[in-house]
Amino acid sequence: MPAIDCRVNSLLTLSDSEFLSTFRPSMLPPVNPPAPLPERDPAPATSPEAGNGDAPPLLFTSEELLRGQREILIRHAGAIYRLRVTQNGKLILNK
Repeated sequence: MPAIDCRVNSLLTLSDSEFLSTFRPSMLPPVNPPAPLPERDPAPATSPEAGNGDAPPLLFTSEELLRGQREILIRHAGAIYRLRVTQNGKLILNK
């Protein structure tokens, strides 16, 4: 079995908060850019999703967001959130 790089090994022993404060996107290997999302028909103006006259919210499937992964990180307002799929197929969002 090949030896694990000591930098990777040290990341494996961190708690979630320590990992998130240490993690930098530059640590990830390069990936191909995601395919463009298909055009979507906007929700009808009378639907509850349409809001208060503003543009309707965008709708994404979980498959579009996760792209085959069980977990993704989302940066929002300077904080990192973790969106993951449970063993029962439910979505959990944690800060």
